[in-house]
Amino acid sequence: MASTNRVALLAKLETTYGTDSVPTGAANAVLLQEAEVTPMDAERVERPIIRPYFGARPFVLAGKRVRIAATVDLAGAGAAGDVPAFGPLLRGCGMAQTIDPGVAVDYEPVSGGYESLTMYWNADGTQHRALGARGTWSVELRANSFPRLRLEYTGFFTAPTAVALPAVTLTAWKDPRPVGFVDTPVLTIDGFNAVAESFSYSHGNAVTYRDLVNKREVQITGRTPTASVSIEAPALASKNFFALAESQAAVAVVVQQGTAAGAIAEFLMGHVQILNPRYRDSDGTLMLDMDLVPMPASGDDECTLRIR
Repeated sequence: MASTNRVALLAKLETTYGTDSVPTGAANAVLLQEAEVTPMDAERVERPIIRPYFGARPFVLAGKRVRIAATVDLAGAGAAGDVPAFGPLLRGCGMAQTIDPGVAVDYEPVSGGYESLTMYWNADGTQHRALGARGTWSVELRANSFPRLRLEYTGFFTAPTAVALPAVTLTAWKDPRPVGFVDTPVLTIDGFNAVAESFSYSHGNAVTYRDLVNKREVQITGRTPTASVSIEAPALASKNFFALAESQAAVAVVVQQGTAAGAIAEFLMGHVQILNPRYRDSDGTLMLDMDLVPMPASGDDECTLRIR
């Protein structure tokens, strides 16, 4: 009997698109919080035959692909300027990596030249491979919970094989710190220090699988980022978010998780419009929930995830 607790996910950037980069448990293991895998997702193509009796029509499967959704910790890399363990996962989601040695590693969106991943999902000895995988990502910070990255990929289907569970090395994955007063020192909106209960961001990549004559590719064809925040409602004299939303002025949003060098994840959006501020109760405290619309200022600059 296979166990749902005996699983492993490996992911490695590809040198040649769609060619197995052969990830290993020693170098490419992913420390999972949650995972959901669809080992075979396909189109059902029916033969439109006519018969003198009722019944289902025969069909074949086309466009077979694998879908993998994974949740991992958002934390630092251990030392400022080091690449975090989740770096390759973001690069497979249309994010470019820039290293400032000894200082920080930045991840910023691109609109072309996308990288791809080979991903192995091993379910207690049954290995599924997803080649040419690309996807999208989101981040969630909620008070008194660990900060998380949610990643969703589509890749080419290959027939599963019997492979023993790999031995995995997970030391590159650093322990996260919970969201709260001590470990989340910064959340500002237009320079205002907001008392926040939660913050979320979705990169919103449009990911499509194309299976054509002479071409098979998982494509990123666009993106529509969205974000939201829930803060304690300030007095209008302190910050009038209703007037800010009405003006549709673009403002900066900065969130910092972690305080020590090597353990900081900083999320920056420089050109954000505020939408639909609305009240909500939270344990007797009046909250202000707002949708945030990250906009490009000069192109591919809606957000930066900085690990330092």
